[in-house]
Amino acid sequence: MQWNHIRFREDGAKKVKRGMVGLGNAGKHAGGRAYGYRPARDERGQLEIVETEAVVVRRIFSEYLDGRSPRDIAHRLNADGVPPPRGTSWNASTINGSRQRCNGIIQNGLYAGEIVWNKVRMVKHPVTGRRISRPNPREEWIENDRTDLAIVDPKVFERANALKVEKGNLRPEQSKRNVHIFSGLLKCGCCGGGLAIAGVDTSKRIRVRCSRHTESRTCPDPTT
Repeated sequence: MQWNHIRFREDGAKKVKRGMVGLGNAGKHAGGRAYGYRPARDERGQLEIVETEAVVVRRIFSEYLDGRSPRDIAHRLNADGVPPPRGTSWNASTINGSRQRCNGIIQNGLYAGEIVWNKVRMVKHPVTGRRISRPNPREEWIENDRTDLAIVDPKVFERANALKVEKGNLRPEQSKRNVHIFSGLLKCGCCGGGLAIAGVDTSKRIRVRCSRHTESRTCPDPTT
């Protein structure tokens, strides 16, 4: 009985994947919430622009090209009360994303009029059983031009991503982060957010600060 249940689930997953590949090959959106867009009512896989959110997307690209960091942009959006794509606040990772996964608002080609699907695949962690994403090789991506869905000019998108690459070209010793015994365990006593290293004091002792205050300014306690 359990084997039949597993087979049924695997067959269902394959059918869903085939359907998503079909949508991708047809130049349609294969799923996933994209800030600045909503599903069109009349046809599966079609999107339409949400102008109130598109204004925010253009603001993010403009401020990024003006030299503001993703963290600073997130602080300003939160201060202005702009609703985030999900959760309760904007943070730097929502804007900046991961270079390996090519996600985040700055790297989302949809804003320049290109639908890209199959960037990542979901796999089950062998220990925790949780589903986690893994990047797919570039040759497995499905890309389609959809200039009708562009929110920013493609040249603006290219400039922003060139700037991101330039900023991301750090030497290994600059980007390395040490793991400490309490990494991921300390919590802010004010808001419950995680604590992150915030430099050292004059005695070379490590200081920590609430990451919610650092990333989004949603915690009122900035002390270390």
